[in-house]
Amino acid sequence: MEVLTHNVIDALWENKLQVLGSGTYGEVALVNWLGKPAALKRAKSLQCKGSFDREAAVLWELNGKGGAPLVYGIAQNPPVMLLSYKGQQRLEDVLQQSSPDLVNVGLQIGYKLAEIHEAGYVHNDLKNDNIMVEGPLKNPKISIIDFGLACPIGDIMHLNGKPSEFPWYAPEVFQHQPSTFSSDVFTYGRVMQKILHAASVNLNLQKLHAQYPVLAKMLMSTTDLDPIRRPSLPDLLRHLHEYVKFISRNQPIPRTNLIPALAQRPEKRQRSRTTDPTQHNLIFKRRRYNPNKQHDGVNNEWKRPAYRHRCHAYNQTNRPPHMPSDRQWVPQNYHNHKAPHQHTYYNRR
Repeated sequence: MEVLTHNVIDALWENKLQVLGSGTYGEVALVNWLGKPAALKRAKSLQCKGSFDREAAVLWELNGKGGAPLVYGIAQNPPVMLLSYKGQQRLEDVLQQSSPDLVNVGLQIGYKLAEIHEAGYVHNDLKNDNIMVEGPLKNPKISIIDFGLACPIGDIMHLNGKPSEFPWYAPEVFQHQPSTFSSDVFTYGRVMQKILHAASVNLNLQKLHAQYPVLAKMLMSTTDLDPIRRPSLPDLLRHLHEYVKFISRNQPIPRTNLIPALAQRPEKRQRSRTTDPTQHNLIFKRRRYNPNKQHDGVNNEWKRPAYRHRCHAYNQTNRPPHMPSDRQWVPQNYHNHKAPHQHTYYNRR
């Protein structure tokens, strides 16, 4: 990172190629820096010095993570930053295309936001104007810009205003509460709702709740006023990835993804309609072993064993051949003072 002098700043601004944007606090111009395009961001007053210094520190720590611009140089008086150029196409311009690939663009935005969270920072100002999209929509290159309100997780941003005036900000930011990853989930949910609304012409996403109720419920809960009730960003991206994967293949979403709690039940085995016991046994080769019945091996029939085989006193000494020798056969209701033929026998080691 280089310290820019007044002469360098004036020369860059006079030879600017294009004015990219202008606002209340500053303006951005496209300049030529060492043979490659760069963005020169200049503040209009010294009151923005703190915001510029904070943004430069965050960008220096991120070092390009999340598609953040790289810092080429800074100046203190007046506050100026020279950043890498991330293109001119914003997400607001891409939403005019109304393509089904917009859902994939939203997924890639979530991945870039996750990289910022992995670095320990919260953006706090994610919206359509702060997201740059380059390349085709099927394989876009996403860059998140404008880190003026970014801060480490747990810091408190002292913002003045009403949530109704800035609907893309999380409500807890105006309540002077610590900024968390859930604050970015709120703003990301706002962005995804606009993306789904723009892509609804081709994808019919107004029926998203019927197609993928889990994802629809999570997207609705992203804008909950209570940060605890919002889903985590990794869980939201996992379900969104599954949805993008299936719509890209033009395949229906499997039932297990629609309702994870209800998996497909196995098909019931059809009963044989034949009356021939031999054919019936060939269809059902595996039969449950019943100790109260034995197979004669001749007529392919299952018969109840003789009375002496069911007698508890007789079984203690003379076990029938179909009973395992290492197990003890006792009546289930042995202590109920019933007759031997009323006992229900079961296997106990």
